[in-house]
Amino acid sequence: MATKKSTKSTTVVETTAAVVTPAVETTTTAAAAPVVAVKAPTKTSQALEIFNAALEIRQAEIAANTPMDQRTYPTNKSFRLGICATLQEKLGASVASAAGMYNNGKIKAEKLNPNLGLGRDPKKEKPVRAPKTVVVATTTEVAPAAPEVKQENATV
Repeated sequence: MATKKSTKSTTVVETTAAVVTPAVETTTTAAAAPVVAVKAPTKTSQALEIFNAALEIRQAEIAANTPMDQRTYPTNKSFRLGICATLQEKLGASVASAAGMYNNGKIKAEKLNPNLGLGRDPKKEKPVRAPKTVVVATTTEVAPAAPEVKQENATV
């Protein structure tokens, strides 16, 4: 393919062994920018943004040694429930979907920082109770069987 360029137009002449195509003159204009459709953010990406924002708040409060009763999320449970409630409210997600989004964010955050400690709070130790005493009665005597009472069919 032979191409001849000029400032106003481009002339293209194509030749093959058997067929000769005449030159076609076209005018060129400024190159148009390609139109790219902007996608709306997905719920997963929005959930990660919400999770990361809350995690930053929590980490800042921990770093500042804020007393537990003044923290936004004093325990891991309140953090999880708060994030799930926010996801339900802002994204219109169900309880199960919000929990899945939280778990997804937690897994990604723990990959970056394994010492994050967002798991369940440690169980509280219950006081040890005295074992119950069980009284087992042992008797060797067997009560005699009750005599059988025969009932006669009553006719009316």
